[in-house]
Amino acid sequence: EISSTQPLMGGGSTSSSIDPLYTYKRRRNNISNQNYNSGTSKIDPNKLTAGEINDFAKWDLWNDLTDEEFKLYSDTWELYPKYRYSVIIQNNSKFPIYGANVQLLNNDTIIWESITDNTGKAELWLNPYNDKTNYSNIKIKVSKDNYIKTIDKPKEIKQGLNFINLDINCNKGNSVDIAFLIDATASMQDEIDYLKADLKDIIQSIKDTIPHLNINIGICTYRDYGDEYVVKHSDLSDNLNQSLEFLNESKAAGGGDYPEAVEVGLYQVINNFNWSEQSVAKVVFLILDAPPHNEKNIIDSLQQIIKIASAKGIRIIPITCSGIEKDAEFLMRTFAILTNGTYTFLTDHSGIGDMHIEPSTDKYEVEILNDLIKRLIIQYSYLPKCDIDDMDSKGELIEKDIISQDNNQIQKIKIYPNPTKGEINIELPNDTKIFYIADINGKLILQMNSNKQKNIKLALPNLPNGVYFVVCQYENKIIGKSAFIISG
Repeated sequence: EISSTQPLMGGGSTSSSIDPLYTYKRRRNNISNQNYNSGTSKIDPNKLTAGEINDFAKWDLWNDLTDEEFKLYSDTWELYPKYRYSVIIQNNSKFPIYGANVQLLNNDTIIWESITDNTGKAELWLNPYNDKTNYSNIKIKVSKDNYIKTIDKPKEIKQGLNFINLDINCNKGNSVDIAFLIDATASMQDEIDYLKADLKDIIQSIKDTIPHLNINIGICTYRDYGDEYVVKHSDLSDNLNQSLEFLNESKAAGGGDYPEAVEVGLYQVINNFNWSEQSVAKVVFLILDAPPHNEKNIIDSLQQIIKIASAKGIRIIPITCSGIEKDAEFLMRTFAILTNGTYTFLTDHSGIGDMHIEPSTDKYEVEILNDLIKRLIIQYSYLPKCDIDDMDSKGELIEKDIISQDNNQIQKIKIYPNPTKGEINIELPNDTKIFYIADINGKLILQMNSNKQKNIKLALPNLPNGVYFVVCQYENKIIGKSAFIISG
């Protein structure tokens, strides 16, 4: 049901630290209001270009940035995502267990809480809001169904990963929940129209790739305090037409100053959408070109919302547009990190819209935004096979036979860097339709549709050091395979 909500939290004037951007945002809004005539020109899909920065895969670089370039913004937003504990939950057959509740405790007080994802991973944080608590007895507690385990002296990420085995069968999900949270102020009309053009294709492609999962889509738009409305939404539903109808009726207007009511939109989506506990993946794509108001009560609200998102297992994936400056880049990357998400951003390569700032990183790949969104949803939703019918008499996946077969016609696949710390580039054979990532025992870790792309960039989950394989398939035949090593 499409509904609207009144403002949930108080807003206010722009802070002095970001006042210089007021004129820039107002210019964009005026241009959009004067020149845009919705629906009169055809918008072609697959045009917007984007990049991704997975700060988990570049953790040393992220720490360098927070100690140097981003240090000022940590103080501005009162966010300090530094002390990280990564947990991997598997069963005795080494299959990932998703949906397990994981808590970081000080004595019996919950410091941070999360839910394991489709790789069995959860991210926990000690003191990300810089409180003054004396943490004297840190431990990790994991619970799934009727099983409970604890780690009394957990490792911080610089010491390694925390592994827990549960003596339970691997579980299979039945759905994926995806919310699009969109800044609907005037400067965002072009991005909204391209999303309208792309969304149906995105969802259909996902359904074709993971047909065994139901896809639930929700849309939420927000503006700013004093505008015609602050937030409207269409809740999560498997009725794609409902979501498309809501999106097609959405128009951009209002705004005027730089910051917007981001926290109101986040509150609505995180707290009021009907997220399913059975969903393999719960994802919010936050599409915006401005940060929230920089005020104490709003910062406190954001901190609480992000903590709730993590506890529910909801990943936040920002998609930042033209108009975003470095203070907002830091904030959005922090939202992603604290919720086990990733940071994405539009680039100038499409030639569409105003100039986009370059993110602070060493390098990134440019992709079509449509393909990037599809890739991330599939990456976060895929579960390896774990039924008894998928195994041989030794309990190993039949895919092991695929990896071990010796055929001179099978092509070598170029993989770099190799060894890697977890991020790889893959050059696929031309005919590849599906490719797999598998471990040395042949257990499937990831399966993806190539979507006719030859060059693929993957930020792999936090896997143990070891040898892994990329296997390419076309019409049920293996056409390529190569090994790579995760080390360090």
